[in-house]
Amino acid sequence: MFLPLAVFAGEKGQDHPLVPRLPGFTIYEYYVHDYDVFDEKLARQGQPDLPFHAEGKITYIRYYRANPEIAPMEVVANYVTALKGIGAVELNQSDSVLASRVLKLTRPEGDIYVSVEPEGNHAHYYSLTFIEPQVRQQLITADAMYQAINKVGFVALYVNFDTNKSDIKPEGEPVVAQIVALLKANPGLKISIDGHTDNVGSPAANKALSLQRAKAVMQAVVKQGIDASRLTARGFGQEMPIADNRLEEGRAKNRRVELMKQQ
Repeated sequence: MFLPLAVFAGEKGQDHPLVPRLPGFTIYEYYVHDYDVFDEKLARQGQPDLPFHAEGKITYIRYYRANPEIAPMEVVANYVTALKGIGAVELNQSDSVLASRVLKLTRPEGDIYVSVEPEGNHAHYYSLTFIEPQVRQQLITADAMYQAINKVGFVALYVNFDTNKSDIKPEGEPVVAQIVALLKANPGLKISIDGHTDNVGSPAANKALSLQRAKAVMQAVVKQGIDASRLTARGFGQEMPIADNRLEEGRAKNRRVELMKQQ
């Protein structure tokens, strides 16, 4: 019942790589928010509604077909079957044909939730929302970094990288800018930039990746005028977790870069 993943002419968006669209539908609305909040009460068959809250990257795709010969329950059934086929589990079931259904898929790169929502008694529209949980990180200032380093000797930072890569994403650049500001304001300060990962993957690969990421941060700081002799890059991989790796929230906290004061 599904069409292959595609981008159709005139559409502002594309199918999510997790699941494709139903036949005959085109994308009517599409957006990706790197960080957003998803709150909904999920209807449950014979039970009270289930409050559902998730924060992180959200991809929303709303599909449209002018003359559907498809019922809302068929839309839901197709996606529930497809998602279960790749290992997802349902969080709710409902007698209501228009109730949202949310499923959770556990993956090595991080959990993802999918909300399937038909609209109207004839499915001219239906929407898919993909939620990839992330820990909300507030940008720490250079002054706050300095206070932490002086108090406990180190500070943990969250610099965004692509999965299994060491390229700093654009949203990680403000953190690098604050590291530069810290070092410019304190010319006698020397630091070690230490990379850490979660426990997904092999210990050896994680250690190598953490070092590559630490070096990437170091190189970005040097490019902005900081003397390389004040910096050291080290990688510890998954050896020093600060949170529970069994949970995505914990894994996100463990994927960090620490600045360690050096003599």
